[in-house]
Amino acid sequence: MHKKLLLGAILSIALIFVCNFCFATENNGHPIQDAANSVKNVVGGAENAIENGAKDISNTAKGATNSMENAGNHLGNDAKNTMNHVTENHINTTSNANSYTATRTSR
Repeated sequence: MHKKLLLGAILSIALIFVCNFCFATENNGHPIQDAANSVKNVVGGAENAIENGAKDISNTAKGATNSMENAGNHLGNDAKNTMNHVTENHINTTSNANSYTATRTSR
């Protein structure tokens, strides 16, 4: 429903601009050609604006994806480093436990 309203509004605004350009052309002997050129320029400008907007959206999405990928890599590296540290501590603890001797003391 919203798409239909938006499309209708855009077409209405475009029709108003096209009519304005048709009536506001310079009368140098080619009013239809001037009107066609004016419409072509308006459409070209709108095309450029839409293309630039799409590029901006694409670049934003690409940046967000790269940020998420980097965060995932950091998380994986942190987990790997933590596991290596825990494993090394366990090995050191068990090797010390095997050579442990208790000396009894009297009171």
